[in-house]
Amino acid sequence: MNIKTVGSEVSNAPKVSELVKQYVNHLHLGKPFTLEQVASKYDLSNGERQVASKALQRMVTDKIVARLANGTYYRPKVSRFGPLPLETSEIVKVVTKTRKATVVPAGAAAVNQLGLDTQLPMVSSYYVSVRTRAQLTQKSVKFEYKETLQHFANNFTVADKEVKNTALLMWSALTYLDKSTTSLYANKLIQKFQQEFDLASQAKFITALPPSMLWAKEFFQTKAIKKD
Repeated sequence: MNIKTVGSEVSNAPKVSELVKQYVNHLHLGKPFTLEQVASKYDLSNGERQVASKALQRMVTDKIVARLANGTYYRPKVSRFGPLPLETSEIVKVVTKTRKATVVPAGAAAVNQLGLDTQLPMVSSYYVSVRTRAQLTQKSVKFEYKETLQHFANNFTVADKEVKNTALLMWSALTYLDKSTTSLYANKLIQKFQQEFDLASQAKFITALPPSMLWAKEFFQTKAIKKD
């Protein structure tokens, strides 16, 4: 729309509000969206963005949409007991896409997904490769910034996405377990390492580990590298 003058932007407020309503009504339930996406779709000027933001705030008050974080919203699915929280997978997608971040399950979840333990966390925790100040309204999901995650993700370069995801999970599990408790899972870790990665990928994994995880490099170099 790109209307330039303040006066015309104010007079155009009802039209912007209608565009926001139209945008929201065409969204699938439980799918998050951002103010940036609305502004981009309709080519809104700065003044119109403010109008759109206020329109979304009113929709939150009217419980048409729910706010996930500053500038991020979703149309909640509703059960007979009321609005349902956003699915964790959708929250992860938001952080991954809007922040251009690498996100990986953290803590006991990573250990569990690798098949090393059966313990499951009460709260869904994730390591994230970039700092995010977004305060999520859903407290059942936690994001923790790890600078070493970006280091590992940048240096472990493979074409196979499944191999990359498994490597990220293993990095996460090692980060959570640390040197002191990794020995408790040594046999399972070695078995998983050898099953999931060929020799080249094993070498790449070890090389990609950050300097702070020298202990993990030594662990795999001495115990896990399989010989052809």
